[in-house]
Amino acid sequence: LTHLPLSGVLSLKFPEAPTVKSTCLFFTELLPHCGDIPPVGRVVQEDGKLLLQAVLEAIGGQASRSLMDQFGEVLFSLNKHCFSCLVLWLKEAMQPAGFPTSRVSAEQKDTFTQQILRERVNKRRVKDIVKEFTLLCRGLHGTEYAADY
Repeated sequence: LTHLPLSGVLSLKFPEAPTVKSTCLFFTELLPHCGDIPPVGRVVQEDGKLLLQAVLEAIGGQASRSLMDQFGEVLFSLNKHCFSCLVLWLKEAMQPAGFPTSRVSAEQKDTFTQQILRERVNKRRVKDIVKEFTLLCRGLHGTEYAADY
């Protein structure tokens, strides 16, 4: 179980959409068991920040826009099942300038963080927040290219 999360985090960075979708599903199924399966809880405590960083990098532009719903599901699951850790991890992960991309300001990252942490019930809203942020990260927010997204 110790190398499984690292393998999963690496799989989030694969170029093949089906692999990334399956990996996101794996994490959305795993995270609800943080509290009732102690080994899962320990692994998430130890490696959850790596998972979050990989998700944020993907949202920041390293993954296809067509996969943003899946990354939104992982964020929603982290928010719902690992809230206290997510608060800390998000603050730490979003602190460095240029992460997840140099196109977003500290204020935009703070807004994204606050919006995500506020939504613990509405999964659709989390997905919309993720889509909005990925457009900002890619420099596409407000463009005609992104109008249908």
